[in-house]
Amino acid sequence: VRMVTSQGLLNLELHCDIAPRTSDNFLRLCEKGYYDNTIFHRLIRNFMLQGGDPTGTGRGGESGFEGGKQFKDEFDSRLVHQGPGVVSMANNGKNTNRSQFFVSLKSCEHLNNKHSVFGRVVGGLQLLDVFNNWETDPKDKPVKEIQLIRTEVFKNPFKETIEEMNKPKVEKVIDPVATWFSNRKDPMQGHKNRNSTQVGKYLEEELLPGEKRRKELPSEEMEYANIAQKSKKARTDFDFSSW
Repeated sequence: VRMVTSQGLLNLELHCDIAPRTSDNFLRLCEKGYYDNTIFHRLIRNFMLQGGDPTGTGRGGESGFEGGKQFKDEFDSRLVHQGPGVVSMANNGKNTNRSQFFVSLKSCEHLNNKHSVFGRVVGGLQLLDVFNNWETDPKDKPVKEIQLIRTEVFKNPFKETIEEMNKPKVEKVIDPVATWFSNRKDPMQGHKNRNSTQVGKYLEEELLPGEKRRKELPSEEMEYANIAQKSKKARTDFDFSSW
């Protein structure tokens, strides 16, 4: 996902495989333009930059799921608030995630297992240094607005998976009179046992299983026929002295 801000671009990589619910929520909101023309309403130096609230107050926002309902946290030991550029969910407590998120400006590992990490900045890290020196008022609101003009989704694996699942399945029709190719006739079509369900219906009745049949095979096939006929004998002479 690309975030186009009033100060430049931030490219994000989402952890869709580790935090699927949170990533899916963010992608849903991005694709419907929920974050377009909003502001980053909170900035704390050496900590984080917070946005995702269309009201710009820090008290609004809905999730991308049905009814805009809150959704559960997603924690994983591989996803921690280490270094600048970590993208994580803002919340009001346990399992209260909606639309608001923040981007870390420094490590804030005390937030591990309290806020759901779902992405990281992979392009535009230098812009975070600019934000870290941005002037704020006593309530941690940027004096000069930092706008989130729009978001651009490059790839949505959830949407792609659903589209793939909804594709009509094309059933392969097998021609009953074709053996290998569609234009090849069934060589056994006129055989007297053609409609029989008996196993070995095409074997000549006078042939006995075993030697007679193998004698008629070419030498190359004879080798495989012999291998197939071999049976394994149970061993009783195991030697465990070297164990």
